[in-house]
Amino acid sequence: MANANDSAPTHVLDLAQVFPGADRTGPPEGDVPSAPAYKGDELIGYIFSTLDTVGTIGFSGKPIDITVGMNLSGDITGAQIRHHSEPILIIGVSPDALESFVAGFKGINVGTMLKERKDTKSGVGATPDAVAGASISSAVIADGIIRAG
Repeated sequence: MANANDSAPTHVLDLAQVFPGADRTGPPEGDVPSAPAYKGDELIGYIFSTLDTVGTIGFSGKPIDITVGMNLSGDITGAQIRHHSEPILIIGVSPDALESFVAGFKGINVGTMLKERKDTKSGVGATPDAVAGASISSAVIADGIIRAG
């Protein structure tokens, strides 16, 4: 059984989950590292890490890393938990619940979401509902995904 001092495992990129339709990626590039995603020879978007792009830090003060795919229109194509050390997510939340939450960002347009956040006093947009029992960690993950895009 996991304890709060454990870290969630680092996962190997599942390209079909993060960027359905892409058949390969290129090497990460740019000041804010992102890997180009291709279908054949056509550039169809980018894949990036929330930790590398915005330095997402969880409630525990430890990094949370989500791999995110985004097409050229700014739509999130998928997301996958890469690594975290959040105690509540390790011992209090099922992996399926966390994966479902992260997968719920698929189809959200980052530009629209950032505009909605700016235009509302609460700063809350149409992100997936928080994981029960982990509302602060859920908010940190949502913020990291949207800001990284």
